[in-house]
Amino acid sequence: MARACAKRRPAATMIFAAVAGEEQGLYGSANLAKTLKARNVTVGGNWNNDIVGTGKSQPFAPINDYTIRLFGASAFLPNASTAAQLRTVAQIGGWNDSPAQNLGRYIAEIAAGAAKYVGMQVALIYRADRFLRGGDHQSFLTEGFPAVRFTEAVEDFTHEHQDVRVQDGVQYGDLVEFVDMDYVTRVTKVNLASMWSAANAPAAPQNVTISRRVGFPAAARDTPLEIVNNLSLLRWTASNDSMVAGYELVWRTSGALQWTHSLDVGNAANVTVDLNKDNYQLGVRAYGKDGAKSPAVWPVPSLT
Repeated sequence: MARACAKRRPAATMIFAAVAGEEQGLYGSANLAKTLKARNVTVGGNWNNDIVGTGKSQPFAPINDYTIRLFGASAFLPNASTAAQLRTVAQIGGWNDSPAQNLGRYIAEIAAGAAKYVGMQVALIYRADRFLRGGDHQSFLTEGFPAVRFTEAVEDFTHEHQDVRVQDGVQYGDLVEFVDMDYVTRVTKVNLASMWSAANAPAAPQNVTISRRVGFPAAARDTPLEIVNNLSLLRWTASNDSMVAGYELVWRTSGALQWTHSLDVGNAANVTVDLNKDNYQLGVRAYGKDGAKSPAVWPVPSLT
């Protein structure tokens, strides 16, 4: 994948890294994430591939050669969030709209759009990782960067975290003979399509907010009537990125995994829509002249 990307220069830097010490304490990834943070590098996302070798996990489950799981942390990790941030997320229902989850939506959307090329379904899972488990992407989450984890559909535990041995007639260990190269190729295509798209898309909008007006009836004659409505007003900082051609508002119901609707708002830095913020999750993304889009950004409440 790195060799393929090296043939053309992307608009943004792509870093391919293999990190050590994951099982001993995320040492390699923690060092990389802390280094990037210390140097004030803008990190659009971390694609972590860990246990992506096969869709064949029998006898644990049926063969699933065409699905890859994508884990994205719900809201914010407690050790990377302030109490005020967590209260805000709880008050406005943002548990499934973290930067990591919106990166996951972006990856899944790109993979679906390139389905004939990648040949793989991306299964979005709104957890930081598997049940009570972790990985190197969490080092990036801790530093405040969007990060997701790819893992095969159903794991075969005889071939991970095992000493190489034969026991009771069963071969244990992470051996190349158990790697399905066709499966790994499809996983690689999902990574390549989404990473290349992100690296060549315009920068995502910054400082995206949504008005705190919640539609209470006017309490007095001098209360502005514009407060009495169920409209949603979003604002953001227009980017100076020359690649930005405009912005889109996206939305979905709270129970939907993926964005289902969009509205082109051109070069505006705000939009008011007749969508009740109680019933919908909203976001804003940038698009380029060639149609390339950034991941969506979830709005935080503003004072006005």
